[in-house]
Amino acid sequence: MDFDAINAQIDPLDQAAMKRAVDHWNVTFKPIGGLGVLEDIIVQIAGITGDERVCLDKRIGIPMCADEPLEGVLDRKIMRGTNNMAKGPACTREQVEQAIQVGIDMVAQVKAEGYKIVVSGEMGIGNTTTCSAVASVLLGMDPETVTGRGAGLSSAGLERKVAAIKRAIELNRPDCDDAVDVIAKVGGLDIAAMMGTFLGGAIHRVPVLIDGAISSVAALCAVRACPASRCAMIATHASSEPVALAVMEELGLRPVIDAKLHLGEGTGAVCLLPMLDMALVVYDGVSFGTMELEAYEVDPQ
Repeated sequence: MDFDAINAQIDPLDQAAMKRAVDHWNVTFKPIGGLGVLEDIIVQIAGITGDERVCLDKRIGIPMCADEPLEGVLDRKIMRGTNNMAKGPACTREQVEQAIQVGIDMVAQVKAEGYKIVVSGEMGIGNTTTCSAVASVLLGMDPETVTGRGAGLSSAGLERKVAAIKRAIELNRPDCDDAVDVIAKVGGLDIAAMMGTFLGGAIHRVPVLIDGAISSVAALCAVRACPASRCAMIATHASSEPVALAVMEELGLRPVIDAKLHLGEGTGAVCLLPMLDMALVVYDGVSFGTMELEAYEVDPQ
């Protein structure tokens, strides 16, 4: 997979569309910047899509998970579960790249179906362990610093979790400058597929909401492989898992919601959607011109 070529095909945010969105916000019937970061997100979405007429009426969640015999679940099986990273690599580089392509292709498909925004997510058991391992390598941080209790480990369980991560990193020696190698050595295919979702969002100009810890690590992997992909990412909430805060700081992103959520499965990201809907009601609503009032003056600074 040629990540340099992928990075080259990702267009930067459309500055003209963003300027039009800012100008539109500034004449809506409210104080300048009154909706804070919600205004910034609408402006970013205008930059992603190239259109200041932001519409999010059709949205979709794309959870990456182990396959189950359920109606509606898309079968994109690559292997029957990753290997024990404490005994060897979790999977091969080729398998990681296959999973990344699944994510890219899924965004292309939903874009063609008319979806305007994507919620990233995952369902898994034990995958806060792999995401902490990946983050530890990519961020150059000790596993103790980025590893949390996940679904509710005891102190003894947390110690075993950290020990397993250390053992896997020492055994597999992932290359910290190669996100794909790190996922293959100490990660999982859910992280790889979500990485592809973020790349697909940037390629196909669809905003993708970052969920919690595991989703944020996948976003970091995407940015490490293709720095331009950051443009289509929107941080949603500050997970209580320590790895999520470290990754958000590395990405330079600011989550909107700080509710100490750690459910995974896209739940935190979904919580942002009604807030964006509310912001769009204002964005598409009454202007000072309609009220025959003078708008607030914008400080040129």
